[in-house]
Amino acid sequence: MSYTYLSVNLIPIISYIEKIDEYGFVELSKILPKGLIKQIREEASTKVNVYQEQKANMELLDTPRNKRKLPSDIEVEEISNALQMNVTGTTLEQMKKEIERCVTTRITMKEIFGKVQQSSSSGEGEQKQSHYTGFTIDTPKVLVTPPGSNPQLPHADDHCTSCGVVLIHLKNNQEPTRVAKYEGNQKDYPTGITVTCDSCGRDEMLPDSDYRRGVHVTNESWYCDCKGPHKPYDLGKKITEAFGELLDEAAPASCDSYCGPVTAKEGSGVICLPQLIHRGPGNPTSAKESRYILFFTLTPQYESSKPNIYHRYNPNLQIHAPCILFNKFEKVKQIYEQSGCSLDGYMSAFLGKTNASLMGELAQLKEENKQLRKEAGVKSRPKKAAAVAPQKKSKPKPKQVGVNLPKPKPGYAWVVDQTSVQSESERWNCQTCGYSNAPDKSRCCAKSDTGNGRCMAWRGGARC
Repeated sequence: MSYTYLSVNLIPIISYIEKIDEYGFVELSKILPKGLIKQIREEASTKVNVYQEQKANMELLDTPRNKRKLPSDIEVEEISNALQMNVTGTTLEQMKKEIERCVTTRITMKEIFGKVQQSSSSGEGEQKQSHYTGFTIDTPKVLVTPPGSNPQLPHADDHCTSCGVVLIHLKNNQEPTRVAKYEGNQKDYPTGITVTCDSCGRDEMLPDSDYRRGVHVTNESWYCDCKGPHKPYDLGKKITEAFGELLDEAAPASCDSYCGPVTAKEGSGVICLPQLIHRGPGNPTSAKESRYILFFTLTPQYESSKPNIYHRYNPNLQIHAPCILFNKFEKVKQIYEQSGCSLDGYMSAFLGKTNASLMGELAQLKEENKQLRKEAGVKSRPKKAAAVAPQKKSKPKPKQVGVNLPKPKPGYAWVVDQTSVQSESERWNCQTCGYSNAPDKSRCCAKSDTGNGRCMAWRGGARC
């Protein structure tokens, strides 16, 4: 596989801790000792080698005997343009100790979540203290990008400031992550968390600035802009407004800056805000080695007076162009349904054969939005309502077409129409006459039963 980089002027950016809300990231240097970096890299390399050997010998997996010969605990996962594996055991414990005592990490997290801020809700210019007390280290993974891997899509890791995202280079002379211009001070990043105003009793979405301070897990009084109009809850719309540039013509070339020097050193990296639009550079076919990146998140902890249930970073979700398109499509679909029409019959024309993978990746975001939305219907609550916690789910696998169908009789072949929407009402077409199934029909359209006839079926096993 080969690819060509977009022709853009890449501008190195040097960011400082106090400017993280201006640039969206802070550079890190020598956050881990060399010996630990080598240990993490070598463990990942071993897992990748075993995984690639297994993949190259998939033909040996046809019998249970051969399956038993191969280790089952490698846990290497293929993602968009890389191989991903968890950091575990004593290596993880050593990594956590080094990160927890890193001064840059502690100061940066306090700058993001622990600052005294002017409340955006009281309208009185009141200075509000943060309830931030520290952080935990979560989702530690190594991302290995082999030669010939395409760049990632431009994307953000979350739609609000749920954590700090850390990327550390595990090798010298690697190309750094590319970033787009961060304009967070000019945008309203939606949290999806609904709270009730202590003055007018109105339910409103919690602003990101108050979310950073941990208002949602404390009994601090919170006030909306009572004199202004009520803002209906619409998380999908707000995500589209905040990240709409991902659909612009210039979006593929928007990540035109490097995080720091053009060539990264071993142990260097960045702490990013999760809303920062960025992309991994991939790895050209001409490269002689894989690109190794350590990834983890820093989750803020608060002096909580409520159960610690609220929106958290989900490693299975990203905010990219397909996500924005999905939200826009859902909005248009809802508009037509309210008018008595339905777009269900036209979904295949819009989504085509990519429907399964798109829906599989974005269904979790829709489910999270739905859960967070439930809070908006609550008219009363204790002193302050905590956000509804999205339940963590593993990434759903694309639907397997044809699974659980009865074995066809001799002389007939059942063929699914791959352009149809893969849902509970799957459409099946006869290859002979093109007849499309309907639950109330019961006729056979095959011309013969000699083995050349083609017929269709649906989930119940009936034939047309």
